[in-house]
Order: sequence, then structure tokens, then C-alpha cells
Amino acid sequence: MDLGSISRRRPRTRARVVCVACHSRKVSGRSVRGRENSIDIFAIKVKCDLQQQPGGTCGNCQRLGQRCRTRELSRPIPRASAPFSAANLKGSFSPRRRWPEIRESPNDALHRNRRVSRGGEEQEPGDDDYDDDGGGGGEGALTPTNLADMRESIVPYASRSSLTDPYRTTVSRTLQADYLNLCGALDLPSPLMEEALQDNYFEHVYRRCAVVDRIHLSQKPSVLLLQAVCLTGSSMRQMGPEYFSTCELLYIKVKTLLITNHEKDLRTILQSLCLVSCWNTTPMQVVSMESAYHWLSIAIRLLFQAGLHREETYVTAKEPRVLRRIAWYIYTMEKSYSCGLGLPCMIRPCDFHVRPLAPEDFDNFDEKSQLFVELNKVNSLRARMLEVHWRKGENDCAEAAYDILRSLREWIDQLPDQFRLYRGNDPKRHYRRAVYELHIHYFVVIATFFHLCGYAVRASIANPAALVASSCMARLYEEVLYREELGLFLPIHNWYLSIACLPQIHALSGSRHADATSEEELGILRRGLQTMAIKWPQANNLRTSIDRLYERRVSNFQPNSYQNQTRVSDDRDPDGRSECTHDGVVVDNSSSVLNRLVCDLFPFPTSISPRMDIFEAIEPIISGPEGATETTVPAAWDEDYQFDWTLNLLFDPDSLTDGYVPSSSMQNFGKGLAF
Repeated sequence: MDLGSISRRRPRTRARVVCVACHSRKVSGRSVRGRENSIDIFAIKVKCDLQQQPGGTCGNCQRLGQRCRTRELSRPIPRASAPFSAANLKGSFSPRRRWPEIRESPNDALHRNRRVSRGGEEQEPGDDDYDDDGGGGGEGALTPTNLADMRESIVPYASRSSLTDPYRTTVSRTLQADYLNLCGALDLPSPLMEEALQDNYFEHVYRRCAVVDRIHLSQKPSVLLLQAVCLTGSSMRQMGPEYFSTCELLYIKVKTLLITNHEKDLRTILQSLCLVSCWNTTPMQVVSMESAYHWLSIAIRLLFQAGLHREETYVTAKEPRVLRRIAWYIYTMEKSYSCGLGLPCMIRPCDFHVRPLAPEDFDNFDEKSQLFVELNKVNSLRARMLEVHWRKGENDCAEAAYDILRSLREWIDQLPDQFRLYRGNDPKRHYRRAVYELHIHYFVVIATFFHLCGYAVRASIANPAALVASSCMARLYEEVLYREELGLFLPIHNWYLSIACLPQIHALSGSRHADATSEEELGILRRGLQTMAIKWPQANNLRTSIDRLYERRVSNFQPNSYQNQTRVSDDRDPDGRSECTHDGVVVDNSSSVLNRLVCDLFPFPTSISPRMDIFEAIEPIISGPEGATETTVPAAWDEDYQFDWTLNLLFDPDSLTDGYVPSSSMQNFGKGLAF
């Protein structure tokens, strides 16, 4: 036999299923060694046709009358390219190419480089140890030299995590398959229920989280995406005996599919992470990986890895419209957590260079899409507030704070007519839950501004403005409560209700605005937290904190002094000089522009809130010096800003250790981890 022909022969396809008897019937090999190389030649092994036999017994055992036992596969599965074909990579390269052999895991290298025979002699592997379609050999295989070309052919947001998948061992594949089966992660709800939950998402959640279109659920949809949409839609159902169990089961399925890397498409993974961040039953004060903040953090890291924080990425990316919506949702939600909870900012505004959302970013720019765009506009202002807050003490911080107020005024002035609370000169509101929620976001941003940027604003202006914003929120929430639709709000409203409570407590703790109206509106907001706690248990935690803060701050204040309460020191400058005269005329010209800006933030009739008359006492009558403009009037600094203490004390550790009341189906979430 010609040794050269043996060394040049093509690898034979090896059967993956053989019986023990056939595998053991083989002749020992011999070695033929030359000067420059050595070749191991093995005798032909007994061919086993167990893989082709339907009866479970190979032909050799049938002829010999022996019992046929299947031999367990001991070698690792070759690095095949089937799971990562061109179809899975959306046509990134030719289907004839195979997945490149980039590197080997330690186990693969051990099996490839050395094998111990039955006699104990170390031998080099034979040609038949590899399949014909293995990586690194055969016509059309990609080599490390042209790997860079292949990477460039893939769109920038392609799933780079899938590059490591070919090196997973047989054990990891088996365990993950068993884990998916155990959790039922691949089992979808019934078709009727699935359709109902999807409709819930598009009806109630899409305007707040427009990251999935119906086309994504119609053409061979991802199991992960379907489960995530069903989870979000299920959270919008009315409270019932199976509410928590259904939502928890769907949440476990989504979480299982995410942690097992079942999905390879990055766009689908980001969509699912955005949706699962809408489900949150764990308070932020509990250290846990089950919170919405945890899933949002994962989405942020993937956003950076894929380069979706840069506008140039969208030029070559597939489906850039939905990816841009995903990026903006992640960005604004991260800013909400940073502003509200004092957490470090993971996406710096200087690192986020994605153009604002536009109608062309939607398949159908309807009313829900417009609401999503407007919501992102007003919530994105929090990023600028954080910058002003971090730059406290710099010379240009005052003007930056004024610019934010101008942006807020511009947003409310340019709001489309169909999204306004009042139509024309009609003093009566027309109830629309989506429009009410949009304005609640607006008032929350106003209150957040006076918390973060309050050092650049006089207390005599900041405190009344925050109180008016809180009063407007309370009246909008009150009408939603009467219509029993507060359960259709996402858990972020737990935080919004808490923010609205703080100016009311501040007013009741000694301000000249302490009266029965503050007590009434604080009661409305507390009822809102109590109602939200039916679906979102962490609201109990916040309500307990609000109650304790109320007891500490209001207990020493006598309610019978409401009618006789006069102006107190919080309405004066640090030097004790009153900013307003008794007839409401402002004598401090430097505050005239600020007063006008703050008043312009509330272009509503007095029927929206009984607190609207507060501005009559601070609205300037005497304008600034001749020739003064908004850009030339300096800001009025007040280092002793008195709205700041309320927001900080909300997270007193003493008031957070025992306030969390989890649902009956989630008793083990966060136990012993509160701080």
C-alpha cells in the first residue's frame, strides 16, 4: 500500500452511534516511521451499522446472536458549523464557508493532540478521529488569516457573544438543554393567551417602551422575545388569583433563556432586556440580581459592546430604526435611576451620540409612537440636570441650569395639541390616561430639577415650584385612582409618587404653605402608593419610608397654626432679606428672569391645582434692568437649599430594613439582603 496515498486520503465520516461489541473488535495498530515524519496506520475497524438500524440492534450482533448495547460517546462533539450557519448570521457570508477554527478550549486540545491507547502507549490521533465537516479542514474553511475579513462582513451589532459558542463542551450543552426543559422555558402560552398578552403590550406599554414591532412577532419570532412580550403584557392584567404566579413563571422563563445564551441575535436580546426591565418586584434598596436595574445594566453593557452609543454604527447596522429606539429607551431609563436613586451614571452624556428619535424611526408613526418620542424628549433632560449637579461650584453652572428651564418651557409650549391636558380655553380636563401619564412625567422632571439643581435657585422660588408640581401630580393621580386604572402604570410610578410626597411633607413641616390642602394631597399620594403595592410590593417599602419621614418632620408642627402661619425663613435669602414685598412686587431684579421662567413651566388654568395661586406671590411685577435678557441676568445662588434634605432622607437605612413586603409567590426574593 502506498503510504503517500494513505497520508493524502480524505477523512472518513465516522458514525456517532456504535455498539460496545463492534467498537472493541479492532486490530492493534502499527507505526511506520520515516526520516521527516511518522504516520500511525491502524487496521480497519469493524463497521457498525447501529446508527442506520431502526430496531436498535446492529447487523453484526444480529448475525452473532449477541446483545447489542449502545456505546456512550466519550469524545467531545467536533466544532461543527451547523448552529452558526450563514442563515443564522443573516447572510453575513457565503453559505459554503464553514465556521473558522479560531482557537481550542483546553479539553479540545487535550483530545486533539494526544490519545492514550488501550495498551497505554501515547499515539497521535488518526484521520478517522475527525468528522468530514469539522472546523479547520476541508474546502472552503475559513482560516485565521482571513478571519478579519469575515468579521468586517458582519454588521457591527452582530452577536459577538456567539463566537464562543462553538467551544462549549458536551456537558454544558447537555446541562443547558436539561435546564431549559426543566424550567419549561421553550413552552409558550396557549395561542389565545399569547395573542391577548401581545395586545396588552401594544395597547398599554408600547408608548412607554416602543422597542418591539408587530413584524418582530409574526415572521418566525424568537422564543425569548415572545416570552418577554408575554411577561410585559401579563403585568398589565387586572389583579387576580393567578396574577403573580403567571407573571413569575413567565419571568423565570425569560431569565432562563437569557442566562443560558439561548438567543444569538443581539437585537432580540436587547429587546428582551428592555421588556424584562419593566417587571420589578424587588425594591432598589435590596441588593439583588432580580431587580429591573440589574437587567438594564446588562443592556447598557451590550449597548456599548455593539457600538450602539455612536451614530455612525447605525449607518451599516441592520434594522437601525428599532435599534435607535432601544438605545434611547435604555439611555432615558438609566438617567431616571441615576437621578432618582443617586446611583452612578453608567452612560455619560458625552459618550452617547445618537440622534434624537424622528418619525422615520417607526414603521407606523401613530399616536403611541408620538407619545414615546415626547416621553423621551422630556426624560432626556435629566442627563443635563446630572451634569449641572456634578459641576456644582463652577462658574457656568447657573447658566446651564437656566438652559434646562428654557428647554422645559420649550417642551411644554411645543407639545402637540392632541397631547395637551386642556383644549383651547376650556378649563375642564378631558381624561385620557396616556396624556395624564405624559404630564406626570413632566411634573416629575420639574421636581427633579429643583432637587439636583436647587443650589442655583433661590428657595423662595424652588420650594413653591416643587410644591405646585407635586400638587398637579396629586390631582392627576387622584383622577386615575377614581377610574381604577393606576394598576396599568409601570412600577417606575412608585418612585414618582414618592417624589410627589416630599414637597407636601416639606410644606407641612413649617412652611407658610402648610394647610389642609397639603394634608389632602399627601393622602392622595399615599393612597396611590397603597394601590400600586397590590401589584408592585416594593411600593409598601416606599410608603413606610414616607410615613416615617412624615412623623419625624411634622410631629412638632401644630395643625391649628395653619391659618396663622406666616412667611418663614425658607422664603428668604441667606442674609435674611425677603425677596418679595407684601403686595407681591419683587425687588430683587436678578430673580425676575428666574421667576418668569418658573411661572412659564405651568401654562395651565387654575383648575388644575388649588396651588396655582402661589405664583401670584412670587411673580415679578418689576422687570430686570433695562436691556437685561435671559442670558445676561445672573443666577441667584442659595447654598442652603431646603428642598434637598427631603429627598436624601427618603433613603434613611433605618427606614428601609423592614419595609419590604414581598408577594406570597416571591417570599425568598431579597431576604436578609436589605440595607
